[in-house]
Amino acid sequence: MSYEYDYEQRRIYKEWAAHQIGIEQFRSDATTIAVLKEKQIVGVTVFDTFASDDCQIHVASDGSRRWLTRDYMRMVFAYPFVQLRFKRITSFVPESNVASARFCAHMGFREEGRLREAGLHGEDIIVFGLLRRECRWLTSSLINL
Repeated sequence: MSYEYDYEQRRIYKEWAAHQIGIEQFRSDATTIAVLKEKQIVGVTVFDTFASDDCQIHVASDGSRRWLTRDYMRMVFAYPFVQLRFKRITSFVPESNVASARFCAHMGFREEGRLREAGLHGEDIIVFGLLRRECRWLTSSLINL
């Protein structure tokens, strides 16, 4: 089973991810890494809300998980931590999305707090953060650049 990774900033990737996540659209500064299988989108990671040392990360899937390989995870985390040299990345997850919260924890993110009643439907939003030095997907030589 072979996957193809596409860094081209195709509008379709942002639209697909927004649809999968259930939002209207991403911010204008959004950038993507897409995973394709037989030319079909199976996953997209979106980065947006860029600041001097931080950005937000969003992951959208077709429901499968086989595309979440170690190689892909290294690519995803190398972008903010190595290429952009950010100290941290942030993810906001509605408390009702238990699967996403579990996924964040599995990837190494730590729960940092809650935004009370900040969700689209009045639910709390859980704030997850991952620091560069905590990222287990990158080698220490990359983390310490």
